[in-house]
Amino acid sequence: MSVVAFDGKSVAADKQASFGNIKLTVNKLFHHFDEVLSFVGDSEEGLMMINWYKNKETQEFPKFKEYKTTLLVFSKEGYKYYELTDTPQTTETPFIAFGSGRDFAMGAMAAGADAEHAVGIACNYDINCGLGVTVINF
Repeated sequence: MSVVAFDGKSVAADKQASFGNIKLTVNKLFHHFDEVLSFVGDSEEGLMMINWYKNKETQEFPKFKEYKTTLLVFSKEGYKYYELTDTPQTTETPFIAFGSGRDFAMGAMAAGADAEHAVGIACNYDINCGLGVTVINF
């Protein structure tokens, strides 16, 4: 599981992935032109969705038996996310968090934390998040 947070100025993600009962350190933020791509959920599905997004002019949206993943797209203008289709979704909130640690991160940002600190707080309390924080500023 993961936590990815966006505060309008930066996007941050934890670095923990699970392989059975083993914790692994991974990167969850990917540059794509002036955007940052990420995902929460299944890593194989997430990487397939990122590949689709980078090549969406020539590829169809991936089809899975069961959708467990959300593709996240961040930019200076805001964010959008994809779950079941190639139709982007968004909300009108000034900040947002995704993944198993989202509740902790949303609470932290509501209390004034930036995305990096919000992810750090989520990592302290959600057992599925951790192993450091990566942040990209816009």
